[in-house]
Amino acid sequence: MPVLTDRQRIELAVPAYLLYALTGAPDVFVPADPELVARAEADVAELRGNLRTACL
Repeated sequence: MPVLTDRQRIELAVPAYLLYALTGAPDVFVPADPELVARAEADVAELRGNLRTACL
């Protein structure tokens, strides 16, 4: 397995960090159907947890 440079590591981390920041902002991810609000919130919370792990 090749060794990554610091620049390559940052390039891989930036998309996960940006999406992590977006999932914390209010009203960025809004479901099209109002009946799906609870499920959407749970999905975004799970996504946020996975992105937090990816950022670490």
